[in-house]
Amino acid sequence: MRERRIARGRMLAALGLALALAWSSTAPPGPQPAVAAEPAPAQELVPVRVGMQYIISDAALLVAWDRGYMREVGIDFQGQRVDNLDLQSGIASGQLDVGGIGVTAATLNAFLRGVRLKIVGDRATLAPGHGYIALVVRKDLVDSGQVRSLADLRGRRIAQQPPLHATTSWYLLDRLLARAGVSESEVEYVGLGFADQNAGLIGGSIDAAMQTEPSVTAAAESGLAVRLAGADEVASFSLGGLAYSESFAAQTDLGRRFMLAYLRAVRAYLDAFTRDSGRAEIVGVLTRHTPVKDAALYDRMVMPYINPNGRFTYEGYDAVQDYFIRHGVQPGRVDMSQMVDNAFADWAAEQLGPY
Repeated sequence: MRERRIARGRMLAALGLALALAWSSTAPPGPQPAVAAEPAPAQELVPVRVGMQYIISDAALLVAWDRGYMREVGIDFQGQRVDNLDLQSGIASGQLDVGGIGVTAATLNAFLRGVRLKIVGDRATLAPGHGYIALVVRKDLVDSGQVRSLADLRGRRIAQQPPLHATTSWYLLDRLLARAGVSESEVEYVGLGFADQNAGLIGGSIDAAMQTEPSVTAAAESGLAVRLAGADEVASFSLGGLAYSESFAAQTDLGRRFMLAYLRAVRAYLDAFTRDSGRAEIVGVLTRHTPVKDAALYDRMVMPYINPNGRFTYEGYDAVQDYFIRHGVQPGRVDMSQMVDNAFADWAAEQLGPY
């Protein structure tokens, strides 16, 4: 009995860690950026309102701000903490100039209703070895031999962020199960937020969950769950997009300058996490401005990839939209070429040269 209480205490402590590390918008704002270059005079800076959730997928935006890249191109980067739904509406209404968004059913439905914004660059990509979204399963099920593979999830309860079937992660979960020959009718889907997922895993009310870093690593290191499969095993395309409001996109020179600073930051991020160059400096930016404060954790997490040329790749979204339409969360198809404009990224990549 004493051992059971100790084990439960450890799991609850792990839950607290996962909550502290979760991709929340409640963490206090970070300190002022450590500007690396001599700033331009204030009167020469153009204010640009940038909506972020201050999470790892915002890494390149945070690096561009913190390291002074935006000031070097004459931009006063005005970061605003906003959740995903408010980001979309803020960019569409012009209350925000730039923001990082996910291409969800809600985003696509808004476009179908005539709400206009432009996805102009990549913010987070699934690529081989960069499966920062992963399916985890309760460790006791693995230890007992009840779950050894995806096929063993038949008859199990699997949690995912709500609303049901309305985000790209639901599609990725469906692809992982389908690869193992498991149909939707053979599992029970449960819509739970990340905090509730971990509580469900501890209590045994769910058997598995589709999670995003740092929750994946926190759950595994606490002994709460085992990583079963990464989403990079079934897809490779942009999940997070950098979006411009319609009015901001019309200011071609300003939009280009913003993208130039952003793409410099993308490449600094990639240097850190794919070439181990300047890693400590970039980790320092992320520990200052995101809820993930443990620098050592960045050595153990699976980090998102970002296209070094900035282009948002959307070829996989035909299948994603088919999934949304099949589940009734999207009424019709969006022509993604009308939503995505990679011209700003192409211009910035040309200025910076090959990576």
